[in-house]
Amino acid sequence: MKCQACGAEIGNNTVCEFCGTQISAEMKKEQERLNKQVCPKCSSSNVVYGRENQGEIRNKNGKRVLHQTVALCKDCGNTWYPNGKAKPKQTWLWVLGWIFIFPLPLTLILLKKKDLKAAIKYSIIAIAWVLYLVIVISGNSSNRTTKSNKTDSTAQSVSVQDNGNTADDSLNNAELFKFMISFDEAGEYGKKWTINKYTESEYTFYAFYIPAGTYSVVNKSNSGTAQVSVYSNVKFDGHWEQFIDEDCSKPILVTANEEAKTILVKEGQFVKLSDDSINIEFTLIN
Repeated sequence: MKCQACGAEIGNNTVCEFCGTQISAEMKKEQERLNKQVCPKCSSSNVVYGRENQGEIRNKNGKRVLHQTVALCKDCGNTWYPNGKAKPKQTWLWVLGWIFIFPLPLTLILLKKKDLKAAIKYSIIAIAWVLYLVIVISGNSSNRTTKSNKTDSTAQSVSVQDNGNTADDSLNNAELFKFMISFDEAGEYGKKWTINKYTESEYTFYAFYIPAGTYSVVNKSNSGTAQVSVYSNVKFDGHWEQFIDEDCSKPILVTANEEAKTILVKEGQFVKLSDDSINIEFTLIN
């Protein structure tokens, strides 16, 4: 027979020689009942019992350790509580507390420590809460700053659109949205395509998906003439892949040092430059 207080083997003794616990008749009956139990998983009778520490209770007369009987099946390794399932520990609450409100579990732990001086204990608690509040306040301040910057940026963008849409002197105001593209560089808007692959007509180019609108186009190169074309897609006609220019602006030719020309680009359409086109400046008009 085992002592139900410490788990030591005591035979038929009425007092545990290890912890001094009195072995009552009820305890002997409990042990006999346990000896008759089998594993609920595999029905084996090869079962041993132990005592699991469930914590302690403190009072003015000292402390009392709480135990729970635990059974172990040596055949299948199953464990269970013969006297009923122990109350599960709320581990997940502690994990959430440490992650989101770390001063709270720290406070609970320190308040239970009786061997720690009160001054040290409450100083640690106060420092933890002050640090937590500083982190929360600084985080909220950072969020407000980010939102404020986004709002200012949006307001500036709206202002740019409004100024670019005036009827008079539109070319000057449109300088608020200006960019440069080149035939052989993707830049911000270019997407590299290759059509008619593995044929003698294989061709690689950049399709520039610039924002929809009417643009003023200037050739900023030192010399030469560039062709600026607008297409809606590429289709296969049974033999070759060809550009689709339906519902698109007609191609324009822009010569170096020549006055600006305009071209319309609709939503979903892309711009293609001639092979020798470099430093072509686009300025949004409307």
